Amino acid sequence: MKKDTTQSSNTADLRRRVKERLRSDEQYRTLFDSAGDAIFIHDAKGRIRAANTMTCEQYGYTKSEMMSMPVSLLVIPTKRMHVKKRLARMIKQERLKCETVHQRKDGTPVPIELNSRRITWNGQSAIMSICRDITERKRAEQIVLEAAEDKFKSIFEHAGDGILLADPENNKFYAANNALCRMLGYRLEEITRLGIMDIHPEKDIPYVIEQFRAQVRGDITLAKDIPVKRKDGSVFYADINTTVITVAGKKYIAGFFRDITERKQAEENILESKALFEAVVENVPLMIFLKEATDLRFVIFNRAGEDLLGYDRKDLLGKNNLDLFPPEQAANFMAKDREVLDGEAVALDIPEEPILTAKKGQRLLHTRKVCIRGVDGTTKYLLGISEDITERKQAEAENEKQLDELRRWQTVTLGREGRIGDLKREVNALATRLGEKPRYGSVEAN
Repeated sequence: MKKDTTQSSNTADLRRRVKERLRSDEQYRTLFDSAGDAIFIHDAKGRIRAANTMTCEQYGYTKSEMMSMPVSLLVIPTKRMHVKKRLARMIKQERLKCETVHQRKDGTPVPIELNSRRITWNGQSAIMSICRDITERKRAEQIVLEAAEDKFKSIFEHAGDGILLADPENNKFYAANNALCRMLGYRLEEITRLGIMDIHPEKDIPYVIEQFRAQVRGDITLAKDIPVKRKDGSVFYADINTTVITVAGKKYIAGFFRDITERKQAEENILESKALFEAVVENVPLMIFLKEATDLRFVIFNRAGEDLLGYDRKDLLGKNNLDLFPPEQAANFMAKDREVLDGEAVALDIPEEPILTAKKGQRLLHTRKVCIRGVDGTTKYLLGISEDITERKQAEAENEKQLDELRRWQTVTLGREGRIGDLKREVNALATRLGEKPRYGSVEAN
């Protein structure tokens, strides 16, 4: 019994820890949905699986329209033919950074700064894309290209991004705006005495020069995640977009610096939070699964679940109970799922639930099912946490059997002692009638 109590205590503690991690995941979801850039996740086939609020606002779709929509619909028609190749390249290269043109629902084109990377989403390869609307920046760049020098100076000084003019012949700086001076911590007269080698960490100079040369040749316009060194030696990261501009008859490379330190930290926090959540779920010795609310297909399954059911998770993900269990048992599981998802109660505790596994035969589970809602209050997923209580129930049954046996022997033993006492009293009574001394001492009556 003490062992059972300890086991129950450990189970309760594990459930508490899982709930805490789920709350951490909800914080990640909030961070995801509150981001200032459009962020969406699509699978390897290009179907959108998740999108934040800014994505809907930027492209003019509702969230329900976005879900499972081909990502190619966000690309202008003339570039859609390249989407399939780009997806294939992303799966191999893990990361893609570029500028492109997307299209809103109403057909309006929107210039985009695209930053995509390969991730693992619900156990499968997927791509997370951060799409920044650079309409205003492009407009500013166009104005810079077309404006006269006096007009350019006003725009140059009041731009929110840092702007730096570099001489491509000697890599020295010709001019910088106030925003760039604030970014680097230098006065303008100090910056004009510097060059590319002076504002980047020494170890990153070869990469920075390579990117600058590629921009000069016109091979690329956007250099992503470039480390930039301030006057005090601290380092921040910037995306640097370039264009060629002519000042006083001489051509310069105009670099537009955008500090992405906060965005980069937010991306890392999202990935770290997700990795932490997945690590906890993966190592909890209870079967944990997550199903989509619409068709009850598994989207998360942990290692303990694989061991219990006897399936590899790749054979579980994307399937529902009807694909894995006998029809009657599957129908019972799904009925309980719907009871949680469609009812007022957000959780259901099932003390004993039989299940037929692939390798361990019939097992008995203690399962708790919880409805997971999104930030908008709509039902998103069904979370299940199951403990295999087969051995415990067998031990309880064996203990009860042994107790029944002890009770029976106790009854038999007590009855025999009573009969022996009666026999002793009869012998004493007979001895007394014969005038003899009683054979036995005091014999108590039952």
